[in-house]
Amino acid sequence: MVQQIDISTTDPNSPELLLQHCQKAFTNVLNTVAPIRTFPMRRHRSPYLNAEIRELIRHRDFLAKQFKKNPGSSTLKEDLKLAQRRVKSRIRREAKEQATQALNSSNPVDAWNYIKRATFTTKRSEDSLPPLDTLNQYFATVVLTPQNTQLVVPPSCNNDDTSYFSELSSSEVQKALSLIKSTTAPGHDKFPGFVLKRLA
Repeated sequence: MVQQIDISTTDPNSPELLLQHCQKAFTNVLNTVAPIRTFPMRRHRSPYLNAEIRELIRHRDFLAKQFKKNPGSSTLKEDLKLAQRRVKSRIRREAKEQATQALNSSNPVDAWNYIKRATFTTKRSEDSLPPLDTLNQYFATVVLTPQNTQLVVPPSCNNDDTSYFSELSSSEVQKALSLIKSTTAPGHDKFPGFVLKRLA
């Protein structure tokens, strides 16, 4: 089929027209022999996409097709931008609502499952970007008191020795060295565990 591409009708003195004609003819050959097949990008649907958001996505895609047919239409361009903003905003709001519901649940498993999804530590995570500020706000409320309590300053300090250094025996050091895992990654000293165990 490639040999059947006819360039006799194209101006031979214009290499750009020849190239465009060949590219267009070759693309037609590829579409005939090996047409593009669309496959779903995701196996698992995002939990944030409810029926309302899917309807907004369909409307956005419809506007995108219309704008592709009429690229000069300023009305379609503005409508498409507005639809894109609505989809993003609605997804973020739904994700935030689910996050708030999970973190305020009386069952801690719900909160941990959401945290795993939010930090992409679940297997085959296909979720959209979660609102991580919700996590920050939740953990901030853990350390903040809901009441305006007055700080109590003690009249004096406790001068008792609360920390001290104790001597280590050679047997304690040997025991600690024997517990080092040889297969783990090295620490800040950059020495692998098996080196410390062999040379100690």
